[in-house]
Amino acid sequence: MSEREPGGAVSDVFAGFDKRQIDGRDVWVAGAGPAVIVVHEMPGLHPGVVDFGRRLVHAGFTAYLPSLFGTPGRAYSRGAYMGRSSCRCASPASSPCSP
Repeated sequence: MSEREPGGAVSDVFAGFDKRQIDGRDVWVAGAGPAVIVVHEMPGLHPGVVDFGRRLVHAGFTAYLPSLFGTPGRAYSRGAYMGRSSCRCASPASSPCSP
């Protein structure tokens, strides 16, 4: 059974990857060989993106998976995607998602 972390991330999604801090961002790295940077789409670094990175590792690459936004490891859901996409469309000053 997967263990949930604060924010809804699933801890075993990143099994086999090392978590690093690069330029202030969490980046999961695995493999050996030529580097491939996996840039995820919205809603974030979900398990499907991590599985793609794992396939790259099995093919002989080093996969770098930076978390650009969202909750790393959180399962994809249409509701989470729609909630975050509306935040991206609003201007920063009037956005309900701004801090």
